[in-house]
Amino acid sequence: MSNEGPTRRDVLINTTAAAVAVGLNPVSALAQPSARSPEKTRQLLAPLITNPEWQIPGNDGSEGAQQFYARMAKFERYYSGERGRGYLYGGVDRLLANGGEHLAMVLSTAKRYGVPKEIVFLGLAESHWSDFGENKALAAGYWQIIPATAKMLGLQNIPTAEDRKDRKQVNFSKEELKIRQDERLDPAKSTDAAMRYLLFLKRFFDKIATNHGIAISPNDAWAFAMWAYNRGPGHVRKTFLETKGNPLLYPKILLDQPIPSKSNRVKVLSARGESAEYVPKIAAIRAQIARLTLESATPPQVKPTPKEAPPPEPQEKETTREIEEEVEQISYKVQGGDNLTKIATWISPDPDFVQLRMDQVRDYNERMLKRKLPDQVNKNERLYIPAQRILVETGDTLDKIAREYCSGWSANVAVNHLRYLNGLRPGMQLQAGKKLIVPLQNN
Repeated sequence: MSNEGPTRRDVLINTTAAAVAVGLNPVSALAQPSARSPEKTRQLLAPLITNPEWQIPGNDGSEGAQQFYARMAKFERYYSGERGRGYLYGGVDRLLANGGEHLAMVLSTAKRYGVPKEIVFLGLAESHWSDFGENKALAAGYWQIIPATAKMLGLQNIPTAEDRKDRKQVNFSKEELKIRQDERLDPAKSTDAAMRYLLFLKRFFDKIATNHGIAISPNDAWAFAMWAYNRGPGHVRKTFLETKGNPLLYPKILLDQPIPSKSNRVKVLSARGESAEYVPKIAAIRAQIARLTLESATPPQVKPTPKEAPPPEPQEKETTREIEEEVEQISYKVQGGDNLTKIATWISPDPDFVQLRMDQVRDYNERMLKRKLPDQVNKNERLYIPAQRILVETGDTLDKIAREYCSGWSANVAVNHLRYLNGLRPGMQLQAGKKLIVPLQNN
């Protein structure tokens, strides 16, 4: 994972493909009325609209706010049109099936973790509440969780890198994931994992705000947590600091950031555009569902007009070196003088991420949880830790890669650490085309 590509996940769902995946015709979806009465639908949805627990700031007329609300209006137009209503109402029907069983489960899980109930709209934005197989970013399920995040959160039966290598395939279909019993497709378990992750992200931004003297409201912290759910905390942290925690400024400042060297400008801007629209899209879904509680619950036949906003296009990852990074668990031999904090710092130099990496190491090494001192590590024991592999390019040296991936460390420590992780002796030259293990870049 890099500092510039889309994260975890996370690519916007191709709405046409989404409808086909769940057996809906994009146009005839409107001709599939729910068996519930309009009044019953309004009754089930009412708790989502009344007494809000999360809201975006009002439009203050600034340039940033105008950009934010323009994106929100774009999605409101789309979900008010024939095609968008079909997808959104299909997702609502799945949420409300069996007397609102799934909706009640999401709301109770969110309440248990102190996550605002409006997080339901994030689930609708991600998947229209369908248990999809893996997309191009390898995200799957109701909450579109990628394998690395799923493993960190304790979900089971997730395809590994070895599975993909043996099968000579990139992603798994829904049918294949169901055979594996991939828990990303389990509504209750994946919802529990998503709520835990969102709570972590919210606390992550609260901590950064405190460390940098930024005053931030819970509403604003949750907005950045949602962006980080889509793009990854490492990406969003930079923009969070530049905006001083103001979500209305996020789209403008993100898109105004310079493009790193060696990057494909068109694809970087495309990925950033997806992120800029993510929370406005969630807010637009909320607005449309609010209208649904006031209007007839059965979608009317709406004729498309030439001015109707097109559906969001799927975004693809950059084709830069950074996007080719592979996050994986590697075997690490504990050295004399190591402790869990030091190992976490090696995994990811940024101090804001140390606690996250410590949690990951504990999760990847279950025997640590059974010790009287759960942070205890023993010299010469092997631990699984997260790392990534990058493709060595012509002209790369250990010094150059150390500056890029180990910022904040002394040059000698960084180079020696890279040698240790990769089994390189002093004087060995890097070969272009080979892969090198480096610390994570905070996604």
